[in-house]
Amino acid sequence: MTEAVMPEYRAMISGDIEDYSSRNAGEQAVLQTALANLLDTAAREAGIERPRWSRQVSGDGEFSVLTEPASVLDLADSFVRELDVALAVYNRRQYGDNWTRVRLRVALHVGPVLPATPMGRPGPHAVQVNRLVDAPAAREAMRVCPAADLAVIVSDRVFDDYLSQGYGHPRPVRFRPVTVQGKKQRFLAYLYLPNADVHELRELDVFDPPADETSPIQKDGDGPRPPKPFGAARDVIMGDQNRVKNGNVYTSRGDMHFGTGHGGR
Repeated sequence: MTEAVMPEYRAMISGDIEDYSSRNAGEQAVLQTALANLLDTAAREAGIERPRWSRQVSGDGEFSVLTEPASVLDLADSFVRELDVALAVYNRRQYGDNWTRVRLRVALHVGPVLPATPMGRPGPHAVQVNRLVDAPAAREAMRVCPAADLAVIVSDRVFDDYLSQGYGHPRPVRFRPVTVQGKKQRFLAYLYLPNADVHELRELDVFDPPADETSPIQKDGDGPRPPKPFGAARDVIMGDQNRVKNGNVYTSRGDMHFGTGHGGR
């Protein structure tokens, strides 16, 4: 009898270069090299061992699954911060004949994923993070904020179980809930621009979750947080459940554990 392959609970990141297809071949070549260097720099400065990531690259982006001990908090906190800094530095320098500005959309998710196959990572969680990075809400935020170098969109799982619990930064109030329509599923996600207030962007109103599926959350000293729709539906759709206890996340299956130790600088 063939032994079943068990998924591993891992943090995931998907990144994509904004407006890649409009550049010429020389500029695209520069963008590809710049993306690799920017991700390497951000990971190094955040204290994350990027060579250990399981990476799946495309011309204008990369999908990666992190190995332990790196966690989703390492990505959401120190990695995002260092990536924003690296982008600002790169975009100020403007050198070379084919230099062109780099703007990135980055999606973060966490969940059980199967080992990679010759064609990539199978499973709904690998699909979800790549749907999020292409979310129309994230693209629209970049369009209406031309000064922004980076847009970060996180799954409801990342927001609910980590960011809204006070683990690391950015603060929950900086995120705006948005709906992301996939081919067969609708996801709830949370959008953040490091240098803009996404709550003030009226162009994103069309992506707001339905009012009857939201409920405001308050926390003393932290101000109002974004509404939190679809709470129970998430785990029904994704097929598993998780909960936080003493800073660790446990799945309902009882056979997978993901610690939240922060490995940043």
